[in-house]
Amino acid sequence: MSTESPKPDRSRWFVPIIVATIAAAATVVAALAPFLLDGDKDTTTPAANTTTGPRPAVPPRKQPGTPTTGSAGGTIDHTGFDILISSLRTADLDRGYGVDGDQIPDIRNADTAVAANANSSLALLALGEAQTLEACRTALTERGTDNVPAAEVQAGSGLCVKTTKGLIGVATIEDVDLNSGRLHKIQFKYVVWSDRL
Repeated sequence: MSTESPKPDRSRWFVPIIVATIAAAATVVAALAPFLLDGDKDTTTPAANTTTGPRPAVPPRKQPGTPTTGSAGGTIDHTGFDILISSLRTADLDRGYGVDGDQIPDIRNADTAVAANANSSLALLALGEAQTLEACRTALTERGTDNVPAAEVQAGSGLCVKTTKGLIGVATIEDVDLNSGRLHKIQFKYVVWSDRL
């Protein structure tokens, strides 16, 4: 007679573990399905996170360095932030609160410059220059261009933009990364007014 103890039957645990793993995976997929199926929705802007109905009031920001309506007045249509890097090269500033983006980028990273696209135009404000609606209207009218050299863009400066929909906006540059004269990254927050140029 053998004194060995019988080997435990591990196969009886195999099926419950597989079933539990499949159930856990199904729970994760069910939780993520609404986000995955709504893939063309922009969830990065405040507008994408609101429900239908009247557009919420957007008060002008009063933080230092943040564009406001200024003494010249004007109504802010929407605000946002974006980043242009060598692999994500364009930004559509027309999208925001209640504004349907036209899917035409307004600005792009052109390696050695920040460039306007389509019917948009740009004007760089000097460091310390007021980033107001009237300052941008004047800058865009007097010296609007389709190209601002990357070497001239500095953190703290304002880049006035006439969007492809004709709206006036300003991008406050927060960070610029130049590598051997090439624009690797430009990070900015922006305000777009409801006024048109």
